[in-house]
Amino acid sequence: MIDEVDQLIVDAGRLWLAAADQRRLVERFSEVCHSLPWPAFLDTVARMRIAGTVWWNLRGAAYEMDPHARQYLESLFLYHRQRNAVLRDEISAIAAAFADDNVPVAFRKGAFLAFHRYPDTGMRVMNDIDVLVDPDHAKRAAETLRRLGYGTGRLDAADRVLTPESRARTAFFHLHTNNLPPMKRPTGSPYATHIRVDPVINLFLPGSGYSVNVADLLARAVTVPLGGVPAPVLAPEDFLLDLCAHTFKDCTTIRSLHRGGHRRIAQHCDIQALVGYPGTSFDWAVFVATSIRYDVAAPCYFTLAHTAALFPGVVPDPVITELAEAAGRGPDFLDEYGHVDLPEPRRWEQDIRTRLFSGRLPGDLPSSRSLV
Repeated sequence: MIDEVDQLIVDAGRLWLAAADQRRLVERFSEVCHSLPWPAFLDTVARMRIAGTVWWNLRGAAYEMDPHARQYLESLFLYHRQRNAVLRDEISAIAAAFADDNVPVAFRKGAFLAFHRYPDTGMRVMNDIDVLVDPDHAKRAAETLRRLGYGTGRLDAADRVLTPESRARTAFFHLHTNNLPPMKRPTGSPYATHIRVDPVINLFLPGSGYSVNVADLLARAVTVPLGGVPAPVLAPEDFLLDLCAHTFKDCTTIRSLHRGGHRRIAQHCDIQALVGYPGTSFDWAVFVATSIRYDVAAPCYFTLAHTAALFPGVVPDPVITELAEAAGRGPDFLDEYGHVDLPEPRRWEQDIRTRLFSGRLPGDLPSSRSLV
């Protein structure tokens, strides 16, 4: 169970609130804000990567907040707005370069959502630029990025010098991850001292038992303006498939659990942004049929059932039921982890809402042997 303040945080993570709902949220916040444990509140919303969304939804009570808390939330919001402006310009340059080189790719996650599906870009944290690349064209994609000044390796403390990636880490990426080694470029910008591009070649990890034909997804991609340049993004139903796969990985792999990937609400905010954007018409029937065709109904069920538990009404109940039936999975599946890393998956003793706010990991969680 979660307490009143934790529930307030979840509700403040909703996107596109109706005016009446936002007023009620502000009223609820005003009733407790003078007794809030502010350090814990701020730490939680930042860890969940929803500080900008919380500020956006609660800014009507700005002058009732603790002054330092108000400055913290607003500063994070404005920082990410400025940082995303830098990334938007870089996305446009990368999109133009891929088009010039005729490399089939699609921009993923925040590269599209921050600019087309969130009420304000300051609400969406973007750590890097995510790109889906056809595995058959991965080498060409890397060459295009190198032409733009990108390289693989580790940046020094000043984000100026790039040390080449070790052979062990490079081999680990190719053998155990679904992405190529990230490529980085120093910029000198105060909002993004370097930019990282994460080229993904499969939605699912090797050994997960799931896979989707990337060429199929790219063939169905649509074009949208990003930074004033036409850029490819996945069709909406494929985009959701990608979000489900990413969230499933974050919430079930040992490496991600140790890094707190299961304790973020941001992934579920992305799903809200995609399917709940005002005026959009999301085709749930196409999405369900696609997940069944690729035999990935289970991770989609896992992710969307959790989204529905946090934000009721975002995902239609019949969709969750149909995915569960297609996957042959019951509610116990929603509390499992370690599907890829362990001989048999293990189960949380806490439900999704409780473990989001708990700092505890399972006592028998193995250490991560990841090199990345």
